[in-house]
Amino acid sequence: MGITFNGRHSDEFGVPFTTVSMPIIPPKRQTKLGVQGRDGEYVFEDGYDNIEIELAGAIPGYEIIDRRKKARQISAWLSGTGKLIFDYEKDVEYQVVKVTNDIDASMFSRQYKDEFTVIFECKPYQNQTFYNDSLTWDEAKIPWKYLDIPWEGYDRKFEVSSGQTIEVVNAGTYKALPIINLTGNATSITIQGFNYTTPEGIIKEGSLTFNNLSGTVYIDCDNQVVYSLSGTTKVNKILNFDGDFPELLPGANQFEISGNITNLTIEFDYKNTYL
Repeated sequence: MGITFNGRHSDEFGVPFTTVSMPIIPPKRQTKLGVQGRDGEYVFEDGYDNIEIELAGAIPGYEIIDRRKKARQISAWLSGTGKLIFDYEKDVEYQVVKVTNDIDASMFSRQYKDEFTVIFECKPYQNQTFYNDSLTWDEAKIPWKYLDIPWEGYDRKFEVSSGQTIEVVNAGTYKALPIINLTGNATSITIQGFNYTTPEGIIKEGSLTFNNLSGTVYIDCDNQVVYSLSGTTKVNKILNFDGDFPELLPGANQFEISGNITNLTIEFDYKNTYL
């Protein structure tokens, strides 16, 4: 089995991998509370913990010194964070936040190979490796049975006016946190009808308003920041923003647009997300 980590494939190092363990679902983050004088405990859930993916690798080679040189190259490759993609699952990518600190190799001089295990700690959800409306020929090599999108794709860029409703589809199984690009001119823009999750883990219907739009503004719903760009420098625009940061729940999400708008283009930058 092959993997791609941080843009480099395991074949580059001549290392085959096998999967030791991979969770089917991520563990839920729970807090237990006991009440004096009452049996049992209350259990509160507010999301998911990271998952751990354990792989076993082999370093082939006739001479030990050659295997040690290759081990140092592998060490540099695995000492970081980034995207992890499996050859048998090219349509999704795992977001690695940590690689195990201690990767030990078992050396077999007569078998002409060294073996090691590595554990990737990943975010609990996976993202699609391509955008809904921008599938390239290379990405089209993914078997069509894995692509949960129609031939024409899903709209994520809209020319809108006040009083309009638009629909954005997340074809995944978990909420996606988009970057919403607002481009145009408007005294005020209000977007409502979407959902968001409170710090207590409750899904509510929310709204947002952005004032004095001139040019392009980015609403980053994952990091919960609002900014424009001056060259490559981000300019904070949170003072022009009021409200909640939308989430794209699985399925169709509707957004109602209103306000004092001269011209406006809204683009949703996201990938389908899976547990």
